[in-house]
Amino acid sequence: MESLLEVTPNDRLTFTGPFTDVVTAHLTLKNTSSNSVCFKVKTTAPKQFWASPNTGLIIPGDSKQIKVMMQPFKRFPSDAGRHKFQIQSCVAPDEDIQDFKSIWKNVDRSKILYNILRTTFIENMIPSSGVDSNTIIDGIVTNELEDARRELVKARKEIEDSRAAHSQTRFECEICLQQFTDIAGNRAPKVLRCGHTICANCVNSLQQNNSVTCPFCRVVTSNLAEIYNNYIILGDNQ
Repeated sequence: MESLLEVTPNDRLTFTGPFTDVVTAHLTLKNTSSNSVCFKVKTTAPKQFWASPNTGLIIPGDSKQIKVMMQPFKRFPSDAGRHKFQIQSCVAPDEDIQDFKSIWKNVDRSKILYNILRTTFIENMIPSSGVDSNTIIDGIVTNELEDARRELVKARKEIEDSRAAHSQTRFECEICLQQFTDIAGNRAPKVLRCGHTICANCVNSLQQNNSVTCPFCRVVTSNLAEIYNNYIILGDNQ
């Protein structure tokens, strides 16, 4: 299956602070196919983020801009680096669409394409009241430098916490956005022929005639016997 959407940005959605008010980021979806395409935007943190519109139809060659808004917070969350967005796309049916929910409820899951965007947060550390260079005195400079040093230490800690949380995303299936389980569980991590890892439950949902088409790169694993457990993830997740 050909690619349906060109997503910009294609890997990370950046939110720039300060985060004491609603922060908005934008992404653009362009239909690069010869068919009309249905899309849906999902997130791992629906209480923290919302997209507008979060579902819709894009005709061939057209683009749609999506506003992604984030709720304000007073303290930078330690799990911020784990947040992800998933853009699902499929070829639109020929008939007029009355209800997008029914489209996604009834669509063949093997026909859905996925794009994953991770999140980056940039805190705006520029003081709201700038210091006039013509009136700077030693005391003001010292205070400003000390404040900047404290902010830098705080920012470094937030980055370290974010990186630690981000490392946990490797333990989640990027289709159902659920955490992997051990080998005995129905969400054990399975490696497809292309190298992408998804959970056993999603493998079962996507398989047709004993084969699975990767929803990310469209490489076909022609035999379920070629799909193995991802022991690297299983080992790291102990």
